[in-house]
Amino acid sequence: PIDVVDLGLALTRKSEATLVLETLARTDTAEWALWRVDPGQRAELDATADAERGVLVLEGIASFSVGGVRQSLGSGHLLLVPEGENVTVTNELDGRLTALVTTAPPLPAAPPEAP
Repeated sequence: PIDVVDLGLALTRKSEATLVLETLARTDTAEWALWRVDPGQRAELDATADAERGVLVLEGIASFSVGGVRQSLGSGHLLLVPEGENVTVTNELDGRLTALVTTAPPLPAAPPEAP
C-alpha cells in the first residue's frame, strides 16, 4: 500500500497557537512534522543525539541558528542539521514561517497525556 499525507490540507488548517510543531507522519525510520512560527516568535528544536534533521522552508523567511552559526533562510531552502545540534529559529518578519521538519530516525513517541 501507498501512504499519502495531504500536506496541502495541513497547510490550510488554521492554528491559534503561535508556535506549532504538528506531526504529519511517522514510520520506523523517519518522522515528518509541520513547524509554524508566527512573527516575532523564537522557537527551538532540541538537539538529538541519535537523529539527523532536515528543515525545508515552505513559506516565509527567518533566521536559523545551528552550532553557533546563524543564517537567514526562505522558501525553498533546506537546512540540514547533524546529530547532536539544536536548531533555533527567530521569525523577525511580518509573515508566519512554515517549514517541513524531517527527523530520522524518529524520536521516541511522547507518552499519552493522563486524563
